[in-house]
Amino acid sequence: MNLPIAVIIGVDQVRRQFADAAPDAPARPEVERVPRVHRVRAALARGLIRLARSIAPREPARA
Repeated sequence: MNLPIAVIIGVDQVRRQFADAAPDAPARPEVERVPRVHRVRAALARGLIRLARSIAPREPARA
């Protein structure tokens, strides 16, 4: 039942994709994004490492 709907939607999406790639299609400028994700990941990694060090069991003293 859902397959015919998926085929119709898929064909429509492919047509739109090719229409956007046509030589006479309007050009959209690419906007350069700020790499925020890298900063968020780095901050999260630092926080997780700090948390892991604080809750890790202490090493036994060597004699």
